[in-house]
Amino acid sequence: MQNPTRRQFIKTTAIGAGALALSPTAQVLGANNQVRVGFIGLGGRGGGLLNSFKGISNVKVAALCDADADHLGRHAKNFPDAFTTTDLREVLERKDVDAIVSATPNHWHALLTIWACQAGKHVFIEKPVSHTIFEGQKMTDAARKYGRIVSSGFQNRSCGGLRPFFETLHNGDWGAVQAVRVLTYRNRGSIGKVSEPIRPPAGIDYDLWLGPAQDVPIHRKRFHYDWHWDYNTGDGDLGNQGPHETDLARWALNDPMALPDTVECMGGRFAWNDGGNTPNMLLVRMMYGDVPITCETINLKRPNYRGVGVGVIITCEKGEFRGGRGGGKVYAPDNSVLAEWKGGQGAHYGKFIEAIEKNDRSVLTSEVESAAYSSGLAHVSNIAYRVGDAVPHAEAMERFGHDDDLKESISRFAEIRKNAGVPDGLQWIYGPKLRFDSAKMHFVGEHAHRANPYVTRLYRKGFEVTHTV
Repeated sequence: MQNPTRRQFIKTTAIGAGALALSPTAQVLGANNQVRVGFIGLGGRGGGLLNSFKGISNVKVAALCDADADHLGRHAKNFPDAFTTTDLREVLERKDVDAIVSATPNHWHALLTIWACQAGKHVFIEKPVSHTIFEGQKMTDAARKYGRIVSSGFQNRSCGGLRPFFETLHNGDWGAVQAVRVLTYRNRGSIGKVSEPIRPPAGIDYDLWLGPAQDVPIHRKRFHYDWHWDYNTGDGDLGNQGPHETDLARWALNDPMALPDTVECMGGRFAWNDGGNTPNMLLVRMMYGDVPITCETINLKRPNYRGVGVGVIITCEKGEFRGGRGGGKVYAPDNSVLAEWKGGQGAHYGKFIEAIEKNDRSVLTSEVESAAYSSGLAHVSNIAYRVGDAVPHAEAMERFGHDDDLKESISRFAEIRKNAGVPDGLQWIYGPKLRFDSAKMHFVGEHAHRANPYVTRLYRKGFEVTHTV
């Protein structure tokens, strides 16, 4: 098909969607109440989702889509009856598709979700659900306006080793939450750097791959996956692995439907001198009221802090939980174990299908509104970093070392950086304390004029996320 403009696309899809908004149960499922699913984005994570959903008995793989023809072809041969295309809009136009499951790059998450809701489709979108704070709001608006079920890839919410712990926490068994530490320690390497911009691989519809993102030169060596480390298309590791853990932090606080009151950070992209622009070390302090959330993202080397590499440490009055996906333990002050939980992922994907069948979003373990706020913790942290200034270590310690806990973290970060061969004199990026007004969904006070432009982004013509969805 010829690529329609966004105005033309919405005109053709929103007419039917408007009727669905008035009557969410109007959509008729396939034969035998099958949920007919279109899969968009078939790279590594997308292929994993395809394999997970195809095993659900009442799911039919109705359509496959990827802007990369090679990705599409690799999976299409296993589903000869499925409709295939490199243009996601063709999937959204189909009446034999009830729901979308998507693992596109981050910059496509919001617009795809909004377009799908307007076209009358339910959506399962990978984390982070949005690329910006503004986009998370608009995704929720679209889900509500068009009466669609929109879920997310926060699988920890279905983990059999985590759910029972959080039940005890919210029942008051461990007393009040005093602090949360989010740990995102992942071994990563340099993505390299080339002097001449690379060209997208043959077989990619690059205009559709870019979608809302800006068409800027790419100086990394590998096209796929490493888009995570470019703010034009990704959100760094706090916005990649990290949303799973920031979601646990919000869960610990009984899921406030708000972003933190303040955020402050320090970090940098050290040692690699490559084509990425997101930090490979980032230390963040956020505050919800008087409860601090400290986020540690480290890619230079995978350390271990109190037995946790990827997960959370939740300090309570009567014990400290340490764990992540699969479960964890609550420890006493003498480090003895008070309780332990173990368990796997649970029926996370099945809950999405069940919610569609029942037309009941309360069935979901991770619904779009909550997921948008959990993703937003990574966004406010990245914004603080992006408006930051380069400062020497001593100045970073003076500005950011508000308490003994932060001073210890800063010193530990400095030691890890040194062990990676980074000179002591190399400066940190210090992101100043920003204040956020969740009622108005923007920053206020000092530095707000620098931070607020990052609440949204610049969109390419035809791929805008607009205020009215």
